Formats: sequence, C-alpha cells, structure tokens
Amino acid sequence: PSARGMDARYIFDLVPAHQSSFRGTHAWRGVRTQMHTYASLEDGTPWLLFDNENDPGQRTNQLGSSDARAWQTHLHRVTAAFSAEHDAMQPWAELLQANGLVHDTRLG
Repeated sequence: PSARGMDARYIFDLVPAHQSSFRGTHAWRGVRTQMHTYASLEDGTPWLLFDNENDPGQRTNQLGSSDARAWQTHLHRVTAAFSAEHDAMQPWAELLQANGLVHDTRLG
C-alpha cells in the first residue's frame, strides 16, 4: 500500500446498542483513511473494505478481492494496533456480566 491517504482514524461499535442488535449488527472495529474504510467483527473476522475514492457511497464491499488484498492485510494490522491501544471489547454476555446488567433476550 502507498503512503497516500494513510492518516487513519479508528472507528468502532463496541456495544451494539438496541437498534444495532435488532438489525443483527455485531460489535465491530475498524479504520477509515482518505482512501479506504475497513472493519472487522469483534472476533477479528474481516467484514468490510470500501474504496472511498472510487466508491464514496460505500456500495461495493471489496473484501477478498485480489486487487484489495494488500490493503485488507495492512488495514487489518492498523485496526489491531488501534484496538490494542484504545479499547477493551468484550463479548456481549461478558460485558453485561462485568457491568451487572441484565441480558434482554430480545437482543439475542
């Protein structure tokens, strides 16, 4: 990957709030650069990779495409570095238990 567009910002949804849970969205974390937006699920599974320059509406997930493989690998590492420094994502059940909250069965 080139150095152009590498100023990354950490993005995440560490606790899928009520609307996310009802839609079936899981906790995720990622990075956004001028050129790309990348996200992985809470277990580290790659989820999304968008080309922000050629697809600003983020309609086509480039994840797994041979043209984007190097970016996917690089942005996954950047995401992991941000995660190690800035968050403590826990699985939903553990997060509820650690904070003395009750699990709402409607949320999955």
